[in-house]
Amino acid sequence: MEKPRFFILTFIVLLLLIILHNFGFLKISERFIMGIFSPVGNVLNISTNSGKGIFSSIGELKNLEKENKDLREKLNKSEAEIVSLQEAKAENDSLRKELAFKQSTDLQLTSANVVMYDTKSVKQTIVIDKGERDGLKSGMILLSEGFLVGKIYETKADISKAYLITDISSAIPAYVQNSTATGSVKGKLGYGMSLEMIPQGDVLKQGQLVITSGLGGDYPKGLIIGKIDSVDQGNNSTFQSASIRPEINFKFLERVMVVIR
Repeated sequence: MEKPRFFILTFIVLLLLIILHNFGFLKISERFIMGIFSPVGNVLNISTNSGKGIFSSIGELKNLEKENKDLREKLNKSEAEIVSLQEAKAENDSLRKELAFKQSTDLQLTSANVVMYDTKSVKQTIVIDKGERDGLKSGMILLSEGFLVGKIYETKADISKAYLITDISSAIPAYVQNSTATGSVKGKLGYGMSLEMIPQGDVLKQGQLVITSGLGGDYPKGLIIGKIDSVDQGNNSTFQSASIRPEINFKFLERVMVVIR
């Protein structure tokens, strides 16, 4: 008997609530209840939206990281390709100049690669990958793109050692083009050179070519050593001197031509 009474009572209460709601008598109660539970709903909505935003941001960050990685890889690849192209162009230009000089001279030449620089002393020397088996001997002259760069002082079976003309022990008889000036080109520390023992009466100008004179027999006549960079007339001196700028960058010398005698 208890259960039927409970259901009947519940039905009557629900019916009364519906009637009161329809006539607007429950608005105050409904507002009170909504006021209590609405902050909870807002918090849940905010938390849900924030969660979605966080996951969305994480996904975007991962995408950005991947894009940055891809861009870095492409940039590195492009830089490597540019360097490779620049090196290939420089080598091609050097070979073209070497070929042009070979075709324009009567000198008998053989090409060699620079395999080592002497960095353990103040001397400026190089090692090339040809030696006695290739017919090379001490005293032979080295050129690069037609410009004088050094002289062999020691040979072995497969390699040769040579002084650069910028070595402090180097002294080359030379003259200045379109001038009566003659003197000796000497090496200086730091891949430099100077033309010395020039009488004060001789006129020297910046940009003039300095060429081997052939005196002494160690160097053939007519090889370009470099250009006058600056002139030092000295103070009350009988002689003047000039700083010589090489036509070749000795720090990046990779190939040479050996004058075969």
